[in-house]
Amino acid sequence: MTGRPLRWLFFYDCIYPESLGGVEHRNYELARELGRLGHEVVLSGWAEAPGEPHPNVRVEPVAKASRRYVARGRRSGLEALLLASQVRRIPLDGIDIVETANIPYLHLPLLARRCRRRRIPLLVTWHEHWGTYWKQHRPPRRFGPGMWRFYALCERLSLRFGTQAVAVSNLTAGRVARVRGETVEVVPNGIPYARIRALAAEADAAAPPLVYAGRLIPEKRIDLL
Repeated sequence: MTGRPLRWLFFYDCIYPESLGGVEHRNYELARELGRLGHEVVLSGWAEAPGEPHPNVRVEPVAKASRRYVARGRRSGLEALLLASQVRRIPLDGIDIVETANIPYLHLPLLARRCRRRRIPLLVTWHEHWGTYWKQHRPPRRFGPGMWRFYALCERLSLRFGTQAVAVSNLTAGRVARVRGETVEVVPNGIPYARIRALAAEADAAAPPLVYAGRLIPEKRIDLL
């Protein structure tokens, strides 16, 4: 890293606020803060049109949004293939560093190859690592005996890609570090505690204490609330 402003590119299928999800919101907040500090940031992925949501922050779509989830709320395998096919369209000219999420996996080898050819560092952020949990997510009785092993293998092979890996939690960092054989830094998701407390203090006593908006799938652990 040098003292000069850097040109960052965040690549993910979803871009906030067109899509309301955790990874894209994290990317948006990081981009806004990096832009405020004087860096240039490109958010690249699926979006309807280019834009400039904040100073020094640009949205550069590689394609318009596609269907991301199947009826049960799980990610579509076709979506992962489509995203991987669009890696070649990412605008890398002049970029100093590329960041991408580990999911949906299939884009990682192609993006790593492009970055390696251009000598651009690739930072992979791991939001989760499931390992044998894939057996519960893709149970053999529904998907066949080998499907969960295929997904687990894709995840394990993906761990080798990226100049450096970071994770959003200590749990995930430990799992990733064991396979990569190196220290994995934790860059946690930002939670605006002060704002949450202020809003809670102003809330109507008759209102529900908490409203969840998201996919009702087991991995979201709504049962813990």
